[in-house]
Amino acid sequence: RHALKSLLRSEGAARFRMDEDSWVVIRRHQSEPRRPLILHAVPIAEAGNSGPHTVVILIDLDATPRPTFEALQKIFELTPAEATLAVEIGSGKSTDEIAKARQVAVGTVRKQLGSVFAKTNTGRQSELVALIARVSILP
Repeated sequence: RHALKSLLRSEGAARFRMDEDSWVVIRRHQSEPRRPLILHAVPIAEAGNSGPHTVVILIDLDATPRPTFEALQKIFELTPAEATLAVEIGSGKSTDEIAKARQVAVGTVRKQLGSVFAKTNTGRQSELVALIARVSILP
């Protein structure tokens, strides 16, 4: 909220145009040591005379979108435990952290992760993280 207020009060607001493709980096308040917000305006080419003419997208670079467990289960036929593991990996947790939280051996988590890799057709954690990020935009 503070970042948006500061944008509206800044010189950047004067340069921001809703009728052209526009990107604005919104710095957060100095007391918030976080990544900036990104505001992107995308004009709708075939808008006509009525209705919306621009889509405004606000992206919080500190937010970590998470897919629903149900989506992962349906799309990749993951078990509930595999879907949970995929979400945890997608949110940046290591296999060691996951094993400790679940109170199981790291080998158990790695074996389950191998099953997730097979079902999602990925071979590395980085591929799985990228895939999870794409799935997280689904409703």
